[in-house]
Amino acid sequence: MELIETMMLYGSLFIPIVILVLSHLGIFKTKSSYKLALVSIVLIFVLYVAAAQLADYRLKAEMYSFDLDNNGSFSANELTPEAEAALENYTADTGRTFAPIVAFLYALLYTSFVFGLNKIGKVIYSKLSHSEKT
Repeated sequence: MELIETMMLYGSLFIPIVILVLSHLGIFKTKSSYKLALVSIVLIFVLYVAAAQLADYRLKAEMYSFDLDNNGSFSANELTPEAEAALENYTADTGRTFAPIVAFLYALLYTSFVFGLNKIGKVIYSKLSHSEKT
């Protein structure tokens, strides 16, 4: 499951690029960069939060695997060093709590960066092609 989480996070890096390529190929009907950027932001946000949820489920399952009597609490004989490490991993990871906030900021900034580079590239290309015509 950890591999899936990692793939989701790294996969989010390619979303704006794929959306721009599909737009340039004419697969998307809209030419509005704002709509395409909004789609990119939403997809990145969903992937990031989903990866955080998967991490939460994984850490919780690891923690409860040490609950031998399945009562939801840990007695003294269940607290082995491995169980304490699993409890520490689950309780010390505050990234899952802040995932929606971080995901929104990351999606907004990264999409703005990629779409901004695309806009700069279009301007440079149009100026170069305009200067070659004259």
